[in-house]
Amino acid sequence: AMGEKKPRPWVHEIKCSPAEFDATRKGRKPFELRVDDRDYQAGDYLVEREFDEGAYTGRTFMARVTYTIRHGERYGELLAPNVVAMGLHPYRESRSI
Repeated sequence: AMGEKKPRPWVHEIKCSPAEFDATRKGRKPFELRVDDRDYQAGDYLVEREFDEGAYTGRTFMARVTYTIRHGERYGELLAPNVVAMGLHPYRESRSI
């Protein structure tokens, strides 16, 4: 019916700088902070798309969202009201979408 949300998990494509992209891909950055405008939930997937000098490079990396923290939740007072912190686990690596 109209207005119903698609079933989970959702896949969210996000733009990522080269430094962040490499840190996430190599496991040094197992988290993501984002404006909370897409209803990110544990179990969803992030597809990070490397973006450099005004263009996508074609490199992508997929991670599963394992945990979320929002304003109003435990430790969430440390976050701005419109920010979500997400724990990530690498899912698979792909060269292009």
